[in-house]
Amino acid sequence: MRKILQKIANTLVLYSYHIDNIGFVNGKMGIVFFLYHYARYTDNEYYNSYADDLFDEILASVGSVPVNFENGLIGIGWATDYLIKNEFVEGNSNEVLQKVDSRVFSQSNIFNSHFIFGQGNYFISRLNSNIPDSENKANDILNHYYNYLKENKIILPLCHLNSILYFIIHINQLYPYNKKLNQLLRLIPDKVENTLNNTSFDNNDLLVFNKLVSIMDTNLEDLIQLTNYNTVGEIVNTVENFITQTWLNILYFDNDRNFTISFPSVESIHKFVDDRQKSLTIKDFTFMQGLAGVGLAIIKHNGYANPSISDKIFKK
Repeated sequence: MRKILQKIANTLVLYSYHIDNIGFVNGKMGIVFFLYHYARYTDNEYYNSYADDLFDEILASVGSVPVNFENGLIGIGWATDYLIKNEFVEGNSNEVLQKVDSRVFSQSNIFNSHFIFGQGNYFISRLNSNIPDSENKANDILNHYYNYLKENKIILPLCHLNSILYFIIHINQLYPYNKKLNQLLRLIPDKVENTLNNTSFDNNDLLVFNKLVSIMDTNLEDLIQLTNYNTVGEIVNTVENFITQTWLNILYFDNDRNFTISFPSVESIHKFVDDRQKSLTIKDFTFMQGLAGVGLAIIKHNGYANPSISDKIFKK
């Protein structure tokens, strides 16, 4: 797999400047994320230096991007905090992300449905970096979530609810008697039940949901009981699922080795990379379903997969 990783890295270096979207999931930040991992994996300063240049370009442009995870500020901020905490780049998160924080935690973002996904994940990540005024920021997010869920009768995608549940789990541990948290908890079970009953999810989201429920405190028993409504269906071992599950595991569970990962065949990985190199549209480069995503998934699972699978994937 070293050769295929090098092919991915070189392709991304060659074409990354053609990508206008600087977001994490669907843009340039996802490529930066992969290149830093690849530079460490190969101990190659060239790729690290190249990632530095792209990263500087992204940080210089954050004032003009929307506040969402996939294409905007929340995803860029989350990835930046991750890179600093894991020592891919140097810096103080509270200084580097000061402007990002001020926009992400702004009251003006209430009722933005795209904003629902990721704000809680970003806050919890920043909380571990000793974010200033954390309790007030947590209360602001609780208000955002509560007002949005109370005022909107739409069925939310399970991925959005997972992001809220992730936030609730962590805030419940810090502030278990928070009044607004308890008000929000009374809204969540019906929202989740409606989503599960209306199949507004895929099996990867359901994997995350079940994992989140398994780590909840017992005082969240109304939510825990919701696992009775669902079972995860068969998940095909496609490269796309390999990428998605790896990414969700990083976002929610810090690369937990007990999280379900569907490992594809070596042949399917080669075909995936070859097909995207032939196509070379913007989405073929990106993190969620492109070269950056499969490259990161391979690196993350080097020596981590079932040994028989690992031998097949990583020793070729």
